[in-house]
Amino acid sequence: MCHYCLPALAVFCLVAFPGAAAGKESPEEPAVTVSLDGWRTNLQEAGPFSKASRSFSMDLKVRETSSSWKVAYGGESGSELALTDSEGSSPAKTNCRYSDSRSYQQSNIAGTIFLSTPSWLPSEKARWVEVKGEVPLVIYSSPAVSESVTLKMTVKDFSVPLVLKNAGLDGGDVKVKLKGHYDEGGDDTKGYMLRVEVYSSTPLGFLDFELHSPDGAPLVTENYGSSSGRSLKSYDWGRYFRMQGKKQEELKVAVQYAEGLRKIMVPVCIRCGLSGVVEQQDTPNKEN
Repeated sequence: MCHYCLPALAVFCLVAFPGAAAGKESPEEPAVTVSLDGWRTNLQEAGPFSKASRSFSMDLKVRETSSSWKVAYGGESGSELALTDSEGSSPAKTNCRYSDSRSYQQSNIAGTIFLSTPSWLPSEKARWVEVKGEVPLVIYSSPAVSESVTLKMTVKDFSVPLVLKNAGLDGGDVKVKLKGHYDEGGDDTKGYMLRVEVYSSTPLGFLDFELHSPDGAPLVTENYGSSSGRSLKSYDWGRYFRMQGKKQEELKVAVQYAEGLRKIMVPVCIRCGLSGVVEQQDTPNKEN
């Protein structure tokens, strides 16, 4: 049995850097809010081949409230979020995962923090559940575009190296490689589906690709989705496109990415009433 609740009131923690020194012109103050999106309880009865289980989950939305600063990606480590209910009960373990997926309906939503507590539910008499702690995020204010490289789309396993200047969290350059291929099928009338990917050994603020024909003319394409992955110390980001017209054996590809990265620790302090009422406390962030 699964129960899901949407909050009746908005709740957030404001994240902002201190302003610039007096007498100096400062850019818009960066700010991020973390708000409750919903919570769930799950009760699974024992079956012939499964054990009984119970769990509690919360989803927290990360929103950008500054037009100058954006979230590049979630921190790789350092998330410290703890749950407790009004009766003082806490889970032995809280799993925390940040998803970088953006909302196409609400462009200011940068991602979602998923919390789950295996083998724990709030106490029967609990009136509320509170989550407190910090979540690392990497932000940027300057998007950049790499140089264009030639990608051979019809050569199997072909890849081309590329350097993204100032793309590292430490301000250094990041070496990546690009790959691309066409899906099977398609024709000059219906168009062709193609996939372009970028691979890196370190996290980076990937934004998008720019595609051009070999003579430099912008390609007319439709975006058909995106993907991202991680395994050990390998990261990848991909885009799916539908291209109209004649199939191009080679494409010129540039990468849009974030530069001038800064890591911040976002304070989270949210109290969720189990009847849907929520409270909020504001705490300034810390730059890491």
